[in-house]
Amino acid sequence: MVKNNIDKILLAVIILILFIYKYSFLHLPYYWDEAWSYKPAVEEMVKHGPSLLPGSISVENYKGHPLFFYFLSSLWLSIFPDNIFWSKLFAFAISSLTIIYTYLLAKQIYNKQAGVISALLLSVQVVFVAQSSLLLPEMLLALLSLMSFYYYFKNKTWAFILSSSFLLLTKETGFVALLVIYIYDFFTYSRRNSFNVVKYLKNSIVKYIPVLPLISFLIYQKVLFGWFFYPTHIAYINLSEFFDKFSSYFAYLFIYQGRNVIFFSTILVLIYILIKKIKIDLEKQILFLLFIVLYISFLSLNFYSTRYILSAIPFFVIIISSIVLKAISNKILQIILLSVFVFSPAFYGFTHLKDSDHNIGYENVITVQKKMVDYCEKENLFNTEIATHFLMKIYMTDSLCGYLSSSQTFKISDKITASTKYVIVSSNEQNDFLNQQLSKVNKEKVVEFTEKQASCTLFRIKVKD
Repeated sequence: MVKNNIDKILLAVIILILFIYKYSFLHLPYYWDEAWSYKPAVEEMVKHGPSLLPGSISVENYKGHPLFFYFLSSLWLSIFPDNIFWSKLFAFAISSLTIIYTYLLAKQIYNKQAGVISALLLSVQVVFVAQSSLLLPEMLLALLSLMSFYYYFKNKTWAFILSSSFLLLTKETGFVALLVIYIYDFFTYSRRNSFNVVKYLKNSIVKYIPVLPLISFLIYQKVLFGWFFYPTHIAYINLSEFFDKFSSYFAYLFIYQGRNVIFFSTILVLIYILIKKIKIDLEKQILFLLFIVLYISFLSLNFYSTRYILSAIPFFVIIISSIVLKAISNKILQIILLSVFVFSPAFYGFTHLKDSDHNIGYENVITVQKKMVDYCEKENLFNTEIATHFLMKIYMTDSLCGYLSSSQTFKISDKITASTKYVIVSSNEQNDFLNQQLSKVNKEKVVEFTEKQASCTLFRIKVKD
């Protein structure tokens, strides 16, 4: 019995190990976009009640995006305690499901071994590990993309409709996965049958139901606010930057964070397939590659953020694991190659710590910034004007973020004025104007907290004699 379920046991072990490693992260204060954007929006929806309707919370908080992420988060925090730990546990639950559906999809297109290996490869990707406990929508987007493909291939129509509907109601970028499925559905139907538009629509029209909730949401939003999409985000669209953004996303997905070894090794495997003329079916892998290319293209049209690439990561590891297993029959060589694939990103993750929210080094930033807030509270600097950058300002003026020990907040400015007594500078964010000001004033370092790559420093402005 154990032998028959070894794949499920290994899957559970992968998730358990990740949970043990991430457990301390579940108690960390909110960081970056969590703190100033998503948590306030979720908290507002907790207060007013879960809803999918535009305008149910402040449009400045949800930025015109569909509301399923906020709905699901607020529903969770309406059932469980509304605190940091339970918010992070919600994020980790979504991440665990993402691992499970990566396994299921890889198993569906190849076999159990590919499923377990894909789940393992995903669990060591730095961006995935970092995001797995953050209250952000990208993990939910990745999960629902996987679910949509999985239920489509399983021919579970209503499960596909539900997962795809929720995908589109999470973020507009979810449409890329659905578009690729529709393209594949069209061509596979045409291959099997003499093409007839009426017959195709009769056979497949139900699969287009997921588009209707999003269209309804956008129309209702247009009625309420006069626009379909948040105007500020529309202003980010810049076609002149498309190729720069595309190349950055491409490099991040295939080369950075230790994935260069995986990518180039797979290229060598593909060359080996061509030389040896090994006949293998790569239809699904090509489909997933199409999804990745179109997804990166869509991302490149708008605001650039490396964490947005998360939805492509599971498909990347599924492509890799299935190709290697299909092309290489020697078990020892398989183990060696896949061990390198696991070791490379894991080694990178622990040896290249950075301050961003797509790197596990953000834990160190939170640690030093929390120590700084604790110090300022201990020194009773509440009524003293402190100048600092945007994120630290949020942390010191909003008790929901988890840095303050009470509801008492600080008097914060984003620039040095005549009444400024202290300045806080952190390694994760640079305010050029504030830095220029700081370089020109007479100051002394009061205290500095450091943790590996992260630092947070408090300066006192010295009064001229």
